[in-house]
Amino acid sequence: MSKDKISAQIYDLTPKEKEIIEWRAQKRLQLRNEYLREVHNPNCKFEGTLFDPQIQRQYTAYFSYEKVWKPKIKNFLWFTGLVFGSWASLYFILKRDRDNKENKYRTGLISYRDREAKFI
Repeated sequence: MSKDKISAQIYDLTPKEKEIIEWRAQKRLQLRNEYLREVHNPNCKFEGTLFDPQIQRQYTAYFSYEKVWKPKIKNFLWFTGLVFGSWASLYFILKRDRDNKENKYRTGLISYRDREAKFI
């Protein structure tokens, strides 16, 4: 797609947007030509897939992630605080509700007939 066709098809473009679209089209054409040159190269050493440096950088960063991230006391305390803190808060909320309900049963505020769970 040439530059004239891009600007002819889209009317409400700012100069910056037009420049971005033209740059992307130029980059796409450059990558296409590079791909075709590598695919049709008779002296290619590797059969099958092409070497993509961006994918290689991504895999390298993924596998070297363990070297970058180091377990520390602060991370451990955050983890234990979130896990055990949520369990403890859930326990105390349920215990408080159960104790309030049990207190109402024992003082007679809720009759046996109105209880949710009762022995038949």
